[in-house]
Amino acid sequence: MKYSTTFKLALAVILLAAAVWYIEKKLRAPVEVKGAPFEDVRMDDVDYFQFERGDLRVECSKRSRGWFVDYPVRARADSSMVARMLSLLEELHSSEVITEEQRVDRDLVLADYGLEKPSMRIKAGGSYFLREFHVGDSAPVGDTVYAKFADESEVYAVPGGLTNVVPLSLSLFRDPHIMPGDPAKASRL
Repeated sequence: MKYSTTFKLALAVILLAAAVWYIEKKLRAPVEVKGAPFEDVRMDDVDYFQFERGDLRVECSKRSRGWFVDYPVRARADSSMVARMLSLLEELHSSEVITEEQRVDRDLVLADYGLEKPSMRIKAGGSYFLREFHVGDSAPVGDTVYAKFADESEVYAVPGGLTNVVPLSLSLFRDPHIMPGDPAKASRL
């Protein structure tokens, strides 16, 4: 075998390996992944909460004596349910983040994720922030749903349990107690 042929083959292998390495590096470029969509929000700072699911829209606000429903009727809210919902949002982790570039590469739009007309909207706000979170369709594999913030382009794959925590009727959201406070502390009626 001639040295020139061996040299040409070695050069071709090196160039091919360099091309494969470059393509792999470009395709697997690191994407900033947000593990927790609400990581920049402390739920203790939330004093306004709203959710829409189908025809049901409920607005709540925190006052000195706890959580209250402001819309569609004015009443005390079940503070434990609000705390559970806010806790779930605070601990929410996404299994996947789909960027706008990835959606374009896959020829997908927000409607493919059910986010053009979301099935559920959640707003949480405080004195210095207001975040609106849209929840769309279930993922084809696994117990996840697609969700995104109203003002961001990233689509998150979050646990499907998020849809189970939001009540389907206002009666489930209202405080079940007739009178506020601890019955043991009542001195008279």
